[in-house]
Amino acid sequence: MRYLALIILCFNCFCGQCQAQSINEKDLIKQADSLYNNANYKRAASIYNTVFKANSRPGTFDLYKGASANAHINKNARAINYLELLVSQNHLKRYDSLLTDSNFLSLHKDKRWHNVSYLISTYKDDIEHRYGKTIKQELIEINSKRISQKRLLDSLVNSYGWRSVQAADERKLIATTDSTNFLKVQTIINTYGYMGPQIIGTEANQVMFNIILNKDASIAKKYIPIVWQAYLKGNASANNYAALVDKVALRESNTQIYGTIMLRKDGRYYAPAVLDTVKVDSLRKQIGLPPFREYLKEFGN
Repeated sequence: MRYLALIILCFNCFCGQCQAQSINEKDLIKQADSLYNNANYKRAASIYNTVFKANSRPGTFDLYKGASANAHINKNARAINYLELLVSQNHLKRYDSLLTDSNFLSLHKDKRWHNVSYLISTYKDDIEHRYGKTIKQELIEINSKRISQKRLLDSLVNSYGWRSVQAADERKLIATTDSTNFLKVQTIINTYGYMGPQIIGTEANQVMFNIILNKDASIAKKYIPIVWQAYLKGNASANNYAALVDKVALRESNTQIYGTIMLRKDGRYYAPAVLDTVKVDSLRKQIGLPPFREYLKEFGN
């Protein structure tokens, strides 16, 4: 019994020490965060360094701030070491953003920065390899279901009329499906970035864009800079970017910039409300689109 009591006593003491240490670490991190947020990088770095020495698995955002604080005071070796630990944890959604993060621009001249860049590249390739096929299949299935719903709606309209209960119910189902699909695409982009056709295929890439394009202009507008960056990286087509810009412009100011949205009247297609018919070709050329007249020919005009 004595031995058992001694073991229990030692265990309780050990747990108490661990708990006290954990609480102490949390207090120190809070102190470091406060100093960091007030741009007192030297003192913040000192506290982060102390905590990280005692903790073999520091938190993701703690590592980020620790790396940033050390980078700000030119402690490059420590900053790079923390970034390497950060990437190796595989917890961040968008590691490639670290490559352009202004907090770490001073590290780019350091030869050790190559290690961070390599780790990020390896992680990104791994993510694309592991999830690209799954996401491709999911987007293709989304498109197939959407096409089936549209065909059913057309059939119901032909049989019962646009204002029928049957058609109205199907439109509600389609609206619910569209909202669900957008949330899926939003999650994909937030987690893996705007995935290009080289990763998920041309069809799935276009499905992803169409889901964004079909949203209200107020929501679609938020994706203009995202699709622009995707275009610059080869992950979205010039026509996709232009169509998104034109859709938002039409809804907000009844104008088009690139003339990508077409309407039909008396058997002929036309682009409504092009803002500047003189400059439209030069604007299209800037993003790699053919002249407007050539574009019209695709519609049989």
